[in-house]
Amino acid sequence: MKTKEIVRYDYSLKRIIRMFFLVIQSWPIWPGKIRCYFLKLGGVQVKAPCFIGANVSFDTLRPSYISIGERTVITSGTKIITHFYSPSDGYYYFGRVNIGKGCFIGTNTLIVNSVDIGDNSVVGAGSVVTKDIPSEEIWAGNPAKLIKKREV
Repeated sequence: MKTKEIVRYDYSLKRIIRMFFLVIQSWPIWPGKIRCYFLKLGGVQVKAPCFIGANVSFDTLRPSYISIGERTVITSGTKIITHFYSPSDGYYYFGRVNIGKGCFIGTNTLIVNSVDIGDNSVVGAGSVVTKDIPSEEIWAGNPAKLIKKREV
């Protein structure tokens, strides 16, 4: 089982500066490779080269819990959330989101909960990812389900 941390809000100057970089990276005026630089300043663990589309939103509570591998493409409108609600006990928890190398995340995808997306995986447009995706697989839907294994 993955470790959980109960959400506690942080109002420090460091968080405000990180929020600034996370907000300006989503502006459509920046090239996708420049966004990776802003994400690093915002606290997200990004390995270059990668491409981040316009209007991609990253959780501002714990951006350091998001990890993006090299050669990954995240297209516009995607939202990555590191905190989630547990209905069993009524608390909000933090969890890590790890996106592997060479992944493709389709437009308007929502990544919630604590998930690992394996290397060279594809997530279809408009999907809601709530559980781990193994390497070399194609997933899509709400909630995301296995479509097929990739033939590489």
